[in-house]
Amino acid sequence: MFFRLFLAKFIGSFLVAILLVAVVAKFLKHNHVEQTYLVLAIFTSTAYIIYNLCEGIYLSGILGVFFCGMALKHYAFYNVSHEAQHTSEHFLKTLAFMTESLIYLFLGMSFFDYVLQWDAVFILWACALCLIGRALNVFPLVNFTNMFRVKKVTFPFQVFDLFFGSCL
Repeated sequence: MFFRLFLAKFIGSFLVAILLVAVVAKFLKHNHVEQTYLVLAIFTSTAYIIYNLCEGIYLSGILGVFFCGMALKHYAFYNVSHEAQHTSEHFLKTLAFMTESLIYLFLGMSFFDYVLQWDAVFILWACALCLIGRALNVFPLVNFTNMFRVKKVTFPFQVFDLFFGSCL
């Protein structure tokens, strides 16, 4: 049941995004929109409309925006002027960076809203299992790559990699 619901929301969000982006791409291709501010407005409002439409019909708005971004880049981005491409790319990267920073800021501030209960046994088990999992990845993978290397990674460097990260 869960898988069917997930698949229906996934495919529905995909179809909504692709259909609306196809309309926007066709519009941009045949109307030759040259003004950069209009292109920015079209790109951002398309994502906003797709998000609201998907949420309104009980699909995943996040998946809709995800597919919208991919489809806009592939189909609509090259139907606008080079200046609009350059400006929209930098604007959207800046907007993405700002919103990502805001999310991490809110996450960091919410850390202080909760009364934490420390469980030393859980922390020790988590650290031990992380080290075991890391060892089960580091040693076999480094030994596998050593078969193809001229200069082999020695065991002390593998142990260093286990505890402190990649030294390769």
